[in-house]
Amino acid sequence: MDNTDYLIDQIQGEINDKKKFERLDFIKSQWLTWGAIVVGFGASIAAALGAPSGVTAVFGCFSALFVTIEKSINFSKRSSWNGYYKVKLEALLFKLKEKPKKRLVFNKDFNTLRTEWLKTFPGSTSMHGK
Repeated sequence: MDNTDYLIDQIQGEINDKKKFERLDFIKSQWLTWGAIVVGFGASIAAALGAPSGVTAVFGCFSALFVTIEKSINFSKRSSWNGYYKVKLEALLFKLKEKPKKRLVFNKDFNTLRTEWLKTFPGSTSMHGK
């Protein structure tokens, strides 16, 4: 395997990882968001039906917990981030396959892309203050 094949495999591996994490983070975001909505409705219905206040309080706590988890971990932003990064990697891979003679330039581009995008990962310290 020459350096070009190695670089193609490395980029393809990153693309596969980003696809997986994009999907997982999207699913987590959706479960937490819809869970909060359903539990919130459940609390309203329980209160309307005269359930004990402890039951409605528990429902309310879970709704708030789901929203807090989603907002603090940012699964929706992570999913978008992985999707955008995947698209950039796919574009880089396409260029590399079209012009394999310039592999040193692509290796540098790949490392630069990875370094710059990792700085923008939701929740990373480099994003604070933006």
